[in-house]
Amino acid sequence: MLNLTKDCRVAVYTSIYKSDNFANVLHPPVCKDKNFDYLCFTPHSSIRANGWNIIKTDWTAGVTPRMQAKKYKVFPHRYLQGYNFSIWLDGSFAIKDSLRRLLIAKMKDKECPFVLFRNYQDNCIYISANRCIGTGFGDPEKIKTQIYAYSDKGFPNDFGLPMCGMLYRQHNEPSVQTIMEMWWHELQKHSERDQLSLPYVLWKLGNKAKYMMIQNTKKGIWNNYFAAYTRKKAG
Repeated sequence: MLNLTKDCRVAVYTSIYKSDNFANVLHPPVCKDKNFDYLCFTPHSSIRANGWNIIKTDWTAGVTPRMQAKKYKVFPHRYLQGYNFSIWLDGSFAIKDSLRRLLIAKMKDKECPFVLFRNYQDNCIYISANRCIGTGFGDPEKIKTQIYAYSDKGFPNDFGLPMCGMLYRQHNEPSVQTIMEMWWHELQKHSERDQLSLPYVLWKLGNKAKYMMIQNTKKGIWNNYFAAYTRKKAG
C-alpha cells in the first residue's frame, strides 16, 4: 500500500449530470493543494468553474442523470488512470481548506486506502432509509425493498452510516476495487441512495474491507473544509 505524503499527486474529482429540473453549478475551490488536479466529468458545455479541468463525457440512453454521475464516483480506478490517490467530492460542495491537510491530520499516520466521513445525524441505514422516504429522496418502493432485503440477510442496526459526499481512496488497491464493484452492484439492484448500500457492502466484506470513517460530530470537521450548496431549480 502506498503512503499519502505531502508531495504525492492526487486527483480531486466530481461529476455533474444535471436533470431537466435542476441546474447544477460547479464551485471554484477556495483552497488548492500543490500536486492536486481538480477534474469534473460532465456532458454539459455550460458547466465551468475556475480551478477545475472539465472533462467532456457522453450521455447513456436509459440511465438516470444521478446514476450516470455516480459511475464516476464509484469507479475511479476506471476513469482516473495515471493516479493512485483520489478524492471524490459531490458537485454541490465547495472546497474551503487544504484537503491534503485534512487527510493527513485525521488519518494520524494510520495509512488506510479508503476514508470517508461518518454521518453526523444518523448511525443506522434503517433510520436513514425512513428519512429518505419521508423527505422524498429516492424511490420509496425501491428503498423499502432494499431495506427488507438487508434485514432478511441479518444486517444489524446501528452499524454506522457514512456521508458519501467525500471519498478518499487509493483506488488501485484490490480491496478498494472489490468494495466499489460490490457497491455498484447494490446501486443497480436497489435504490440510488448510496449511503444505504455502502454500509451493507462493508458489513458483508467484514475484515476484507479496509476503511476508516472520520468522526464528524455536528458536522464540525466537515464545515471547516467544505461548503454545501442546495441544487438550484432550473429557470
